[in-house]
Amino acid sequence: MATSGKIKDLPSLEKEIARLQQQAKAMEKTFDTNFDHLQDHFPRMAWNSLVRGKSGEPSVTTDLLGFLGTSLMQGALGRLVRLLSGKLVGKVLSMLGKLFK
Repeated sequence: MATSGKIKDLPSLEKEIARLQQQAKAMEKTFDTNFDHLQDHFPRMAWNSLVRGKSGEPSVTTDLLGFLGTSLMQGALGRLVRLLSGKLVGKVLSMLGKLFK
């Protein structure tokens, strides 16, 4: 972010603003792609991390969480993802708003 040496006059400032706007759009697209992937796969990834150890064999957690059932766990994790995503999107929009005042 140390670009102050590049900005000497108004055209160079406008060029830097355009570059930062393109960078923000690219970051937003990457964020959206990663978030969509997380949203699609989070319940299964969380379930696997709770139920299986590093070796892939069932762990002690399997016995403790067995009574919950997959659909109940997916529903709870889905609600958690929606809650966290709302908060995360709010923070990202706030940061972008501060960046492009």
